[in-house]
Amino acid sequence: MLEFDKKEHELKEALKREAAISPCKKAFGFPEWKTEPTIDFVPKSRMAGEQIQDTRLAEVIAANRRYRDIIEKDPESSKQQYELLNKKLAQRGLVFGGQPITVYIKPDFITTQERDVACHIVHRVIGVLEKAIDLYEADPGIRSFFGLTPEEDYLVRINHGYKRRAVLSRLDGFLHHQVVKFLEFNMDSPAGPGFMDLIEEEMFRLPLFREFLMDYQVGRTSRRMLVLQALLDCYRDWGGVHWPRIAIVDWNDVATLSEFLILREFFIEHGFETVIADPRELDFSRGRLRKGDLTIDIVYRRILTHEVARHPKDCKALVEAVKQGAVCMVNSFKSKLASSKALLTIFTDTEYERYFTAQENRTKRVCLPWTARIQEGPILVAGKLIDGFDFVCGNKNMFVLKAGHSHGGKDVYIGRETPEHVWDAAMERALFQGNWVAQEYVPIPEKSIPVFSPDLKFEKKKINMNPFSFLGHYGGGMSRISSSSIINVSRGGGLVPVMPCRKRVIPLRAPPEVY
Repeated sequence: MLEFDKKEHELKEALKREAAISPCKKAFGFPEWKTEPTIDFVPKSRMAGEQIQDTRLAEVIAANRRYRDIIEKDPESSKQQYELLNKKLAQRGLVFGGQPITVYIKPDFITTQERDVACHIVHRVIGVLEKAIDLYEADPGIRSFFGLTPEEDYLVRINHGYKRRAVLSRLDGFLHHQVVKFLEFNMDSPAGPGFMDLIEEEMFRLPLFREFLMDYQVGRTSRRMLVLQALLDCYRDWGGVHWPRIAIVDWNDVATLSEFLILREFFIEHGFETVIADPRELDFSRGRLRKGDLTIDIVYRRILTHEVARHPKDCKALVEAVKQGAVCMVNSFKSKLASSKALLTIFTDTEYERYFTAQENRTKRVCLPWTARIQEGPILVAGKLIDGFDFVCGNKNMFVLKAGHSHGGKDVYIGRETPEHVWDAAMERALFQGNWVAQEYVPIPEKSIPVFSPDLKFEKKKINMNPFSFLGHYGGGMSRISSSSIINVSRGGGLVPVMPCRKRVIPLRAPPEVY
């Protein structure tokens, strides 16, 4: 940590007190999620005379300040580069539902130590999720937590033919001063790897970014390559021996269709014949799955499991091909289990700690906020019986209310930002529908982001960090940025890549050739 002078130290302590430790954690002894002052773009005056104890943290502070200096040096040029960046990305397919996605001109810089923490934690959390998926079949008492329909239960029980359950994953949460909190897991059909590669490519071409690279080294990740490698690894484990042909399968009108085009282009460039297929275009006959004349070996499934369950006739060919072992599908339907927000109720209830090792339980306590299902009657929390419904109703500022299988930021109510009457109605709806959860509110990190509206200014915006996992290993990340506490692209949020950075030992004399 940095040593501030007395006045700044008092400000820091005041911010901590204002963040307020959750009464829920006070009552049940869960680890504290501490908020710290925003570290991005610390004014130069603050840097005078400080004693650096954590050199890596000081390094990323200096990197952010250097990037700001470059942007502010010529605001008009920076604005032109920002507009050009978003124009080129839109031309290359960075759109959601036909509309361009906002990309901010500043990446989310993290320390190499924070990157290492993310690698370590992601690997451990994925291991916990794999075990939780196994528990679904091993313990009938746990199945009710997942809230699956009979049709979904049928799908997740299909043998997919390879060992891994969680192959392509995205863990959504917050990274703050080497502390990671995951609010939910997107493991059924995670979006973003193709988009983030394009953003990094275009960002590295910017003159202002190349100037920054003269002083700093920045880490990059080819997420598309990691997707392809994961597909091929599962194919070999499944028993595939031929050079595979790939189908990216989802409805032909989904909002993320443009990313499929990006991924298909990449797969073809690396020698793999690839098509994008609506499940209604697939045919399963004579033991092979086809789209037209193309026989398919690997299905990169982007259609959600619950959509397959709701449209059995439209998806019959896909399901039968997987069931009969005629095609390797990634992710399997079992990954749906790890995407359920209700799964967190198993992880944070001490009653189920017996299923996990001491290290796994510690990982859960550190990285996951307290979560409970909305139901009538008492619930057991840390050995104490409380009336869960009344407790959540009467302490709305402590909680976020979520539907167990929602996505895209839908059916999410942040208690401290929700009017009383709306909260009460949402609670009644949650009780009636079932499979809703109350999750402990986690303070949202904020960072200073350069915006042009129309002139350059730096605004505090809320930011989450979403690391990708491929076969259980960290594979780069993306950060979503918004003025709203519900941070989601489908709600107008913007994107930036997560980039570990460090100071060059010897600065370059000229910008590096990045291509």
